[in-house]
Amino acid sequence: MTDSATSTTPQAGDEDLGDLLLEVLPPDGSTIGNLSAREALSRAAERQISEEEYEEVKEKALTLGLVVKGRGRGGSIALAEGIEGGSRYEAPSAPAAGNGRGRAKKEAPAKDFKAVLWASADKLRAQMDAAEYKHLVLGLIFLKYISDTFAEHRANVLVMVSDPDSDFYIGDDPADHEAALEDRDYYTQENVFWVSADARWEKIRAKAKQPNIADIIDESIGLIENENPNLRGKLDRRFGRSQIEPSRMGELVDLISTIGFADGHKAGDVLGEVYEYFLGQFASAEGKKGGQFYTPAHRERGAGV
Repeated sequence: MTDSATSTTPQAGDEDLGDLLLEVLPPDGSTIGNLSAREALSRAAERQISEEEYEEVKEKALTLGLVVKGRGRGGSIALAEGIEGGSRYEAPSAPAAGNGRGRAKKEAPAKDFKAVLWASADKLRAQMDAAEYKHLVLGLIFLKYISDTFAEHRANVLVMVSDPDSDFYIGDDPADHEAALEDRDYYTQENVFWVSADARWEKIRAKAKQPNIADIIDESIGLIENENPNLRGKLDRRFGRSQIEPSRMGELVDLISTIGFADGHKAGDVLGEVYEYFLGQFASAEGKKGGQFYTPAHRERGAGV
């Protein structure tokens, strides 16, 4: 997840490699050798991925249930059932006609991404009570939504201030552009929640492996509430008091990072779909009706809640 407001095209950073790995694996669920996967990942990232980097990304994907191990002496991996990927997969050249003994692999059935997300999130819950866990998961999802919509509008602001044909053009100095990107008036005038630098999702994700990640999340929520009065008291700040282990909290942050709330008006639709699905699953886990759970009062992009 990179900040789309930068003025240059960035290479993939560590936080993007997990997404890229899914994109270079065969979309039909067939296996690919680790060496081939690392080479494909290097091409997609436009830089050489070391064996250590690859192993770290692979192990994280295995832990989240996004990929599975294959068989073979050299080791291989494949997309887990129901996981979408393969958008950058480059199939090997077809072999010369032979005796026709090869058998086509059965294509894995499609599975809703919300179900995959839920399965991974529920796996991280372990023995934690669903009544407490739901507030952590849904709170992180909404926090990610707020940050993503802010980042999307930030990209729009850059275009506004750097395009000579725009009414908001301020010149060609990158320093002026950077200053404009941090001017909260460009956001509040469009009813977009202002998210300060220390509260943005990329900052949270970068610190996901720190033992105090729960406190970091609470602090980020506090910063967002202070900057947006209509959000005060609406966001859940019980992360620091939760019983979830820091390592699992970090994995949960990584998992929520795979949800992309962008593409303008569709962001609210994605939020609504994920929320409603998760609410239903939590309701089943607790034996209650989904309506008893917390939901944002308004899901429109940038609107007050």
